[in-house]
Formats: sequence, structure tokens, C-alpha cells
Amino acid sequence: MAIYRITQCKFCKNNYQPTTSRNKHCSWECRFKDIASEFKNKDICWEWKLSISKQTGYGQFMVSSNPVKLMNAHRVSFLLFNGEIPNKMYVCHKCDNPICVRPDHLFLGTNAENTKDSTTKGRRARGEKSGNTTLKDEEVREIRKALREGMKQRRAMDVFGIS
Repeated sequence: MAIYRITQCKFCKNNYQPTTSRNKHCSWECRFKDIASEFKNKDICWEWKLSISKQTGYGQFMVSSNPVKLMNAHRVSFLLFNGEIPNKMYVCHKCDNPICVRPDHLFLGTNAENTKDSTTKGRRARGEKSGNTTLKDEEVREIRKALREGMKQRRAMDVFGIS
């Protein structure tokens, strides 16, 4: 195993012993803060440009390489600039931009608060927009009206072709 000479952290300027030739920072915290320091415009979102999850749309940041541990970049930003993230708490975006890591655009919330926030702001897919429906919104309204007017559920299922 190669031994690398003691060098100075690119961000905090402290001396440290690198573990690979690629290391430029003494810690993942300094690496993240160095990346965040590149955001010049303090009036807009700090959009994460490195790794972005195709599944969630959130920026990703590697906090450990052995074993590999990825965290959402906005959670790392909150942790480093705003403080601890309590158990079962979400880091939510005031700006509704999933790749934003600007600390003052982030706030803590429960799952229920996060869901309410996204619903209030019209970001939660409902009805035929959710992608999981077989009925159109108008059909649902017709079925509900028929049920309110006394139609039995079994009859409504037959009439509207629902199983």
C-alpha cells in the first residue's frame, strides 16, 4: 500500500495524511464545503451538478468510500451548515428544487409536513395524473354521484366496468 506525504487540505488548509493520490481534502466535510464555495450567486438556488440520482432526482454525495456511503446532497448541506438532522426528519426544500443545496433554502419537517407541503404547492400527483389509475377523473365523479344517489356498489362496478 502506498504512503502519501502529508499535504495541506484544499479547503481548510490543515495538514493531513492522504489515503489516495486523488485526495485533496482532509475530510468529506471539507470536500463538500469546497464544492459549495464554488456557488458564486448567493441570490439563487445552489444547484448540485455532480452526481444526481436518476430515481429520485436529488443530488448525491459520497461521504465514505470504504464502505461506499452516499447521502442526498441537500441533507449533507443541511447537516454541515444548519446542524444535526433528528431521526425520522426530512430535509425539505423551500424552493422546491430537488438539486438545490443552498442551506437557507432547506428546512426540517416530518413525513406528514413534507407531504402537506408538496400537496399545498401542487407538486403531488393526484387522480389520473398519478400514473396508477385506470379511471379518468370524470368517471370517478360519475361513480361517486351514482353512489350518492343510491346506486349499490356492485351495480356501479358492473355499469362502469370496474372489478
